[in-house]
Amino acid sequence: MKLSKIFLRNYRNFSQTEINFNGKSLIIGANDVGKTNLIDAIRLLLDKSFSENDLEPVDEDFCALRKSNSFEVILLFNEIAEDCIWAILGEYINDETNELYLGYFAERDVEGGTKKYRLKSGPSIEELKELKGRHYLKVLNLRYVGASRNIDNYLRSQKNKLLESFKSQRNEEQILQDNNYMAKVKALMSDVQSEIDSLSYIKSGGESLNTELSKLAEHHMLQEVKLGVDIPKSNDFF
Repeated sequence: MKLSKIFLRNYRNFSQTEINFNGKSLIIGANDVGKTNLIDAIRLLLDKSFSENDLEPVDEDFCALRKSNSFEVILLFNEIAEDCIWAILGEYINDETNELYLGYFAERDVEGGTKKYRLKSGPSIEELKELKGRHYLKVLNLRYVGASRNIDNYLRSQKNKLLESFKSQRNEEQILQDNNYMAKVKALMSDVQSEIDSLSYIKSGGESLNTELSKLAEHHMLQEVKLGVDIPKSNDFF
């Protein structure tokens, strides 16, 4: 399936907007044009890490340009072929076009007043029905990766899963051969670490640091800090 379009009405800086997506889409633009707001709108419906409190609308979500007391975020999916999607959301999918609409609708009495939201889904915008919960997130969700540190962690996690998958497919001969190679690699790593520890400035720096630590408190007396260069662990090779 594919997220092909988003409809935004009175959401933050979007008064009335339709945005189309391709199979892969890159969103670029100047500051304060609404890139983050667009992503946040999608997350309202698809980010399963959001709690119920995260879903509650706030005054800043309502378009100030129009002084609106309601806003809508509607996602359009098409090319739906996954069995798991049909099993949970089949009644909301258009049998002829394979399209599914998923919407978030928020209202408030007045600015600063009581707010509420509803989730709806259906085969067309005109046939949206209210959803009782977010059960669809079991099969339809996104994972939001924010800061670069999170990206690194996410890529590392995916890399490890890929390597684990390939490891599980090895035969006994390959496992034995890999173990022999890994033993040689670890021995070389140990030799490299030993040579680094022998560098004069590494030894001097470590001795100086440990001397200062020993003066700070008694519980530092039995602790020793070693300076050096980190050698990658076996699971950090790739």
